[in-house]
Amino acid sequence: MPNQVHRHQNPLLAGLACDGLTPMIIADGHHLPEHVVKLVLDCRGSAGVVVVSDASRLAGLAPGRYRDGDNDVVIEESGLLWNPAKECLVGSSATLNGCRAVLRRWGYDEAAVEGLTGGNAWRLIGRA
Repeated sequence: MPNQVHRHQNPLLAGLACDGLTPMIIADGHHLPEHVVKLVLDCRGSAGVVVVSDASRLAGLAPGRYRDGDNDVVIEESGLLWNPAKECLVGSSATLNGCRAVLRRWGYDEAAVEGLTGGNAWRLIGRA
């Protein structure tokens, strides 16, 4: 989603208003702030959202500076994975287990976390 969007006419609000779509969000603590995750879950319920990760191949490495493809990237102590020159995220340093840990830290119960990071996706593709 672009860094600057119209306050009413934007993909986030349009997507949340579309009953036929299932929101898929990255809950790594960096892609979306906690209040946006809460908004999406309050709007759709924990059974209507799928949490994914766009874990980089650098996921799990210690904080530091790395070269990833043609990007010079930094993994901060907080886990933020970004390119300082481009001022943007370059994936996530969190695996799906890392997203689970963030959701638990934000107070979501185990049943919600399990559904968000597993069961809901399986149900969506018809495997549950």
